[in-house]
Parts: sequence; C-alpha cells; structure tokens
Amino acid sequence: MIDTFERLRSALADRYTLERELGAGGMATVYLADDRKHDRRVAVKVLRPELAAVIGAERFLNEIKVTAKLQHPHILQLYDSGEADKLLYYVMPYIKGESLRERLNREKELSVDEAVAITKAVASALDFAHREGVVHRDIKPENVLLHDGQAIVADFGIALALTAAGGSRLTETGLSLGTPHYMSPEQAAGDRELDGRTDLYSLGCMTYEMLTGRPPFDAPTAQAVVAKILAADAEIVTEHRRAVPPNVVHAVHCTIEKLPADRFSTVRAFADALDDPSFRHPAFASGGPGTDGRWNRVTTAFAVLSVVLATVVVASMLRRPAAGADPVLSRDRIILSEYGLRRNGIALRTALAADGSAIAFVDTIGGSRQLWLKERGELEPVPLPGTAAERIQGPAFSPDGGWIAFMADGKLKKVPRRGGAAITLADSVATSWTQVVWMNDESIVFNGPRWDIRRVGADGGTPETLYERTTGSPFVVGIKSLPGGRGVLWIGCNDQCTVSELHALDAESRDDHVLVEQAVGAWYTGAGVLVYVMRDGGVFAAPFDLEALAMTSPPVPILDGVRTGRQYADMQLASDGTVLYVAGPSADEANLFDLAWVDREGNVEPVDTAWVEAFSTVALSPDGGRMAVEALQAEDRHIWVKQLPNGPQTKLTVGGTNHRPSWSSDGRWVFFVSTRDSVREALFRTRADGSGSVELLASRPRLLGEAFQSSDGQWLILRTNRNGPGAGDIVAQRVAGDTVPVPLVATEFAERSPALSPDGRWLLYVSNISGRDEVYVRPFPDTDASRVQISTDGGNEPMWAHSGREIFCRNPEGWMVAAALTTQPTLQTTSQTPLFDWDNRFRQGLDYPRYAVAPNDQRFIMIRRSLDRPSDEGDVILVRNWLEYVAQ
Repeated sequence: MIDTFERLRSALADRYTLERELGAGGMATVYLADDRKHDRRVAVKVLRPELAAVIGAERFLNEIKVTAKLQHPHILQLYDSGEADKLLYYVMPYIKGESLRERLNREKELSVDEAVAITKAVASALDFAHREGVVHRDIKPENVLLHDGQAIVADFGIALALTAAGGSRLTETGLSLGTPHYMSPEQAAGDRELDGRTDLYSLGCMTYEMLTGRPPFDAPTAQAVVAKILAADAEIVTEHRRAVPPNVVHAVHCTIEKLPADRFSTVRAFADALDDPSFRHPAFASGGPGTDGRWNRVTTAFAVLSVVLATVVVASMLRRPAAGADPVLSRDRIILSEYGLRRNGIALRTALAADGSAIAFVDTIGGSRQLWLKERGELEPVPLPGTAAERIQGPAFSPDGGWIAFMADGKLKKVPRRGGAAITLADSVATSWTQVVWMNDESIVFNGPRWDIRRVGADGGTPETLYERTTGSPFVVGIKSLPGGRGVLWIGCNDQCTVSELHALDAESRDDHVLVEQAVGAWYTGAGVLVYVMRDGGVFAAPFDLEALAMTSPPVPILDGVRTGRQYADMQLASDGTVLYVAGPSADEANLFDLAWVDREGNVEPVDTAWVEAFSTVALSPDGGRMAVEALQAEDRHIWVKQLPNGPQTKLTVGGTNHRPSWSSDGRWVFFVSTRDSVREALFRTRADGSGSVELLASRPRLLGEAFQSSDGQWLILRTNRNGPGAGDIVAQRVAGDTVPVPLVATEFAERSPALSPDGRWLLYVSNISGRDEVYVRPFPDTDASRVQISTDGGNEPMWAHSGREIFCRNPEGWMVAAALTTQPTLQTTSQTPLFDWDNRFRQGLDYPRYAVAPNDQRFIMIRRSLDRPSDEGDVILVRNWLEYVAQ
C-alpha cells in the first residue's frame, strides 16, 4: 500500500515538491515542501485519514476558508488548502526555529519576562481571533512557534474546521480536540458550547508551565488528568517558584478558575493584568502568594457530577469487585459499516456480546443486506451466511455468546456465532422497530406484528404473549431483559411516539409498571442498577429493586449527548460494562427540515427557509405551482399545501395521522392516506384549496401504505403495508363500477413505491425478488404480460419523469440516477446517468419516495435537513469498562 507521503507527493506534484516529514501529531502529519509557483519553502499539513473521514472534504474546505482571513502578526498564515487523492491538506509558511514545547523540553522553565512576553503575544492573537468569532480550542506549547523572538500561534485551521464542520462530538472519540493538560473543565466535560474563555484557560495553563516547569494538573493517565481538572485545585505558582511577581501569579490563577464566569472576560484583560503590578484576584483565601493559603475550591456543574457519582449508592453498585489491576477506560471511535450507521442504526441493527467480545450488526454490502460479526481483536468484520434478508433487524446474542438471534422478513431466526445454518424459531414477528432479547433463562422475547411482546423457547415452538396491545395502549418499540426470566424492560409509544414511557413487565404475573416518562432506552446492569436514556440524549442510573420492579433512589446523570429518536436511543450496553453508542443530536434536534429545489447538477436553492417542520413527504401539483407536504406536528401528521414560489401554506387536515399526499391530474384534489374518523389507514381526498369535506375513497382489510389515483381518474392504485408474514401487495381498484381489487404485483416478496407512467401504460415499483431492492416496470393494467428491470445494482425511491422518457431513482451509493427509456421495439433502458450525490443533506425513504419532480424534469424538490440543525450521522463510539469508570 502506498503510504501517505507518497500519495500526497504524487497528488501535489504539479504545485508542491514534498521533501520530508517534519513531524506528526494526533491530528495531522507535517511535511516540508517547496512551493513551485512562488519559489518558497512551505509546511504542508495532511489530516489523518480517519479524521478526514469524520469531517468530510466539502465541509472542511468550506470552513477552513475563514482561517485564511485571520491575518495577524502572531497567527500563522494559511496559504492554501484542498483535497488530493482523498487526503485533506493545508499549507502554511515554513517557520525556522522551534516550538514552545521544544523550548520547554530543553529549558523546563523560562524567565518571567520571556514567559510574560510569549503569553501576551499569544493573547494578542487569540483576542483578534475571538473578535472574528473563531475559538482555537487547542492552545498548547506544541501549537506555539518561536521565530526571531516572536511567538506565532499555529493550527487555527484544524481547530476551526473541526469545530464548525461537526467536530463538537470529537471529544467523545479517540480524536478529541484539545490536549488533556490544557483542556478547560467545560471542554474536558464535553460541553457543546465553548467560547473564548476556554482558550483563556488553556493559555493560563501554558503560562503556568512556562513559569513552573509543569502544567497545573498532571497525572500518569489522561483520565486522571481530566479528573483533576474537574475537581482538584492547582497548586499556587509560588510554591514552585517564589520569584514570580504577585500580579502575575494572581492573573494566571484567575485564568484557570473552574467556572468560565470566574475567569477574565477576555484574553486582552488577562494580558493587561500581567502588566498591572496592582492586580489581585480575590479568590485567594488567605495569606496571598507564597503562604500556606490555598485557592478557594469552586465546584462547577461538572465537578458536582463527579462528586455525586462518587458518593451515591449507584457508584458502589456499579463497581464490581476488582480482580487484579483496576479496569482501564477505553474509548474509541469505530467504523462498522462502509456507509455509516444512520439514525436508529445502533438501536435496531446492532448487538453486543455479554462480555463485550463481539459486535453483531446489519449492513448492506454488495447489494446484500445481512448480519455481520466484528470480533474483538479482528481487523475486519465477516458476514454470517444464511442471514441475508430485505427486512432484517434486532440481533441479540445468547447469554453464552454462542448464538445470535435476529428478525428476517417477519420470522425469528438464530444462527451460530461461528457459522452454520440459520434456524427459524417463530413466525409473526414485527417487521419494523423489531427488538429481540435472548433471556438468561433460555427464552427469547420479541415484539410481534401488533407491536406486542411475545416469548418463545430458544429451540422454537409456539410463542406466548406477555403483553397484548389493545386499542389506545402503547406500541412496543424497545425491549431489554431482566435477569432470571423475571421480566422485561420495554419502551412504549403512542401513535406518533410524541409520548414514550419506560415500563417494567413481570413475565409471570403480567403486572406492568410505568417507570419513567419520555425515556427511549433502558438496560438492567446486573448489579442492581437501572440505566436509561431520555429523549434529549441524557443517560441516567438508579438503584432498581427486581422484586418490586421499581427504582429505590433518585436517578443520577452519567452521560450526555447520545443520539436519540422519538422511539429509540442509539446505544447498546453489555453486561460487562461495554457500551456502544452514537454521539449525536436528540430527537428534537434532528427532526427538523426545510424544502429545497435541487437541479440535475446538484445545485441547491431553498424554497422557504423560514418554513421548518418535521417534513416527511412532498408532492408537486401537475402544473408545478403548488406543493403538498406531510409534516409531523404534536401527536399527529398533517397535510399542508403551499403556493409556489413564495405564497402561503394552508393546512388541509385536522386530526388523525395523515400521510403520503398526491395530486389529481387536474390539480383540484389532494389524495392522502389517513386514520381519520376512527378508520384504519385508508385513502381519502380533499379539495386542494381546503374547501369542502374530506371523502373516503378506499379502505382495505390490511393497512394502506400508499394510495393514489391514475391520471385518467379511472383507477385507484393501492399498496398495503407489510405488517407480519409476507410482504405488501400492489393492487388496483376501479373508481366506478366493480370495487373488487385487481392484483397488480402480489407476491411473497416485498413490493412498494408504485407509480404509473404519465400516459398510464406502465407501472413502476420496487421489489426485493432478486434478494435486494431493484426498480421494475410492468405494463398496466396487464401486469403479467412482462417485467423490465430498470436499476442495475439496486435502487429505491423511483419516480417517473413527466416526459415519460426517464425514470429517477436513488442507487445504493446514494446518488440520484436518471435512467433513459425507449419503448421501441419494447420498453428498455438506454443509459443510466448519475445526477447528484443525495448525501446526508436530503431525507431518504424506503417504502416510498421523499422527493418530487418538477414539470420540466430539470429539478427536484427535496426535503433538506435544516441547516442550523445537527447532521443525521454521528460518531460510533465504543467504550470498555464504562460502568466501572462512571462509578469512580
């Protein structure tokens, strides 16, 4: 494999001649190079590939442009930046001299005058950057260069780009911003909102070290350093060096206060205090510098958390008896899937072995969706043969780790961990939001197709129902085990999961106990402690009585920032204390979108940035002058119509769950699927201007997932939901006359996303008949006459172009593709053209398209993630010995 140096040297050969490596750090490697165009020596920094993968090239390069505007005598200038052979790099002047770290390694302490001069120079640079809205976040001796007696601050590039391009969660991975000895308490505790006072704290620590030869907090491990930063007091500077002037001592200690509010308000104020012999900081308790007085302890919110966790009963219950050396906390960012695990990926598609030795997860690779196994100590995951299925969720390890149970297309199965045939244990398993739990009494609990709770033996048999859902009772969307077959913890939701509850169910008596409102995930640790996650991403722990199925003491917070949805927490917890989670936005943070026009080249133009809702689907009127959208509001989904381009939006529905809007060919009516008027999901229509009454058009014994009217007004096309064994069917029903439905595509496989061509002659749909989702076309209404496959390597969300000469769809790599068609001599595709990368900017669907095509077929309305909201993706973090760590 070509190393990074050779890759970068080859890719940049036309602009820079790379000579040698100058140094490497946690974030980047620096190379000495010649700038061929300007005939000057430069330093080229290339980010570590795994770090570049976290940020993304486009976001990094967009944000680092701001760094080029930071023109200041004490800030290292940015010459250039870019991407080369998938490597992210930026170019700076080559500074002859040394770093402050090299100077301190050699001399240990600096003279007071020199230390103050360097501090004031760095403060000047930081003051300028802060006034420009830029926080460095990684001030340390390594990032201060000394040249001709001047101090120059480096690496604003990485700090700014990581911060603005999604780096706020990097502190929870192995790629954290900041070095432990110089981190502020708020940064060490993972605070999402940092301002210039965090740089002030780091600068104070650096000054402390220049004066004393050591940082204010030191310990053998990074975890121990962080613990001291959060809870300990720094020794007075004069205890190490009596000659430091009192105002300098007081100024330095003012910068390293625990609370940001107790520090100087700006770095400029710190620099001024260094020059003011009369400056004193009131936090010295007595005696002043050089006496036995100690700094008053100021307990921050983070220190309070540490103290509480160390003293409450939860800590002693979480801590297991030591067997040899104390467990070491290991926290790593990991990549399980080639395409990344998106929302609910950890909650529904992963499982941890009880001893933390392996991760089972669902992934689609090479068009095949199946279980994969990542063993500890192995570099690569391996697929588990016999597990391929279009609908696969809910893996669960057996207590001894030898088997993995999972749901596949409505069946409960198990497969040996070391390989072997998959065995079917039960039918009638939920096909969405499936949770499977292997109890330690050798039974397996899962949620059935009616969102109830069922139990079957580990060798199969007839399942028994532990919790039967009735009208008005909660849907089961999450299950976890209690020991000894005692029962289960489960998450229940109302219809739209605007309300969720944590329950404890007694498996024998069937008594059910509501424990916590608005919880979205829970585990019993085996040490008498209940751990649960709230909708806002906060994780709590409380002592739990197994007999009473009740918490016995108030809960305490132990983690923050876990990605959540309305009905799940993206987190798994193993019995040995290993935790797997996604650091990301909560349900409320990530569920808002706006709407945008996107042309065939991927250029984006907002429709109305002021209209931000939890949009789910969108449909354009035939003339393109209006759009109908589905939005989740409060406890219901509603249909709205908006006049384009800048007209008002009108709410069409009241009450019930309303979704999947579509238009009549004359633009007078909007069709939608709804549960209104106590009717199970059925097809309704209402006038597009909101006048008149809502009309029921069709209902089926099975719930409807999609329904629309043909352009000639003669047919209703219906697709039933997949709720149990088998799959959804596509049927047609005449609007007038005989109402007996005509099967169009009704097989044992999963069919969805039906759409008729503009001339009404062809039916477009998606099926997994080949083992993966592909796009097909059949003649209509005689669908048995032929079948033509449109996609080549998988496809979803197909839609007809208004010309009838193209079909749009999303391929497995996430690109919008245009398939050109001809009908001579028969219907077939003539080309496949990728248009633009769907990326994570736009909402994706599985059962039906989440976008609309403009009448001229040149642009699309896409549901776009609101720009001021966090990304849907997040860092997957694996933490070992987590329970022991939080108990300390």
